[in-house]
Amino acid sequence: MDNFEIITTLWKAVNEDGPEAMRDWLAEDFIRHEGDRVLTRDEWIATLVARWKAFPDNRSTVLDVVGEGDKVAYRWQSEGTHRETYERVPPTGQKVKAQGITISRLRDGKIVEEWASWNKSSVLHALGVLPIA
Repeated sequence: MDNFEIITTLWKAVNEDGPEAMRDWLAEDFIRHEGDRVLTRDEWIATLVARWKAFPDNRSTVLDVVGEGDKVAYRWQSEGTHRETYERVPPTGQKVKAQGITISRLRDGKIVEEWASWNKSSVLHALGVLPIA
């Protein structure tokens, strides 16, 4: 399986089986850079589990994938309905969409490092928490 297939297969597995499926695709020494946060493999999976709990019908779609060498960049979109508390915001029932770009570095068929950028403000705005002019 090439690096492009790994990315699309991983998100298909997460959509079908939940965020714990991510564990099969991340190296033991995995780290994720997201803004000013650096997450370990277990911290990243726990973050996804919390998001899936808040948005239980969440589905993520890989929109574009490009890569070179051991790195793959992909543009993604996630959509889900806010059913449980998220970021201290009680359930609103709102359907929300998040978009971002992630660069993944792979080794031996596993992701070892990621750099992710996404618009969390747009999610909070869709939940009615953050006004955006």
